[in-house]
Amino acid sequence: MEGVPRSHWHRIGAGICIGREGQWVRVPADGAMHEPAGLAARWQRDKIGVSVRLRAGEQVTISNTVPWAYELASRYLRDLAARVPGRVRLEVIGRSAHGRDILGLAFGLEAGPPAVLVVSGEHATEFAGQHAVRGIVEFLASGEAEARRLRRELRFLVVPQVNPDGNILASMNRNATGANLL
Repeated sequence: MEGVPRSHWHRIGAGICIGREGQWVRVPADGAMHEPAGLAARWQRDKIGVSVRLRAGEQVTISNTVPWAYELASRYLRDLAARVPGRVRLEVIGRSAHGRDILGLAFGLEAGPPAVLVVSGEHATEFAGQHAVRGIVEFLASGEAEARRLRRELRFLVVPQVNPDGNILASMNRNATGANLL
């Protein structure tokens, strides 16, 4: 986060998130060691310094973007599809290497291949893209005139987390089999 003014991060409640043993924990940049995360984040002029307590051989993932955990994302997609069934359809487009559902939301025309495919989460801990796709989902599911027009004219398939195993394993750019899902 070097080069970003401290005042900006204070306004948005900056913290650092750590992925460890399938769990994401967010801590503030207050300099204190936070348990059970074993993580401390502190301001150093125009950047945040991070200290992590690791066990021998342990690997963790650190993110400055708020995580969207697979369980929360799945619940969100299922709830949205149930809340506005005439506007969106939940689809299981496949299964991960560990057997988790890869969920997509279909909007618009039911016949034919999707005219617009939106995918994120290939690199499972790059959460900003997943949050952006959530915004697309909210718009397409809305009652706004432009969203209604798009649903009448096109078929959309939106997949916010194409790599659920990577999300759960806090794997930066790999799935459970080690493949990079560029």
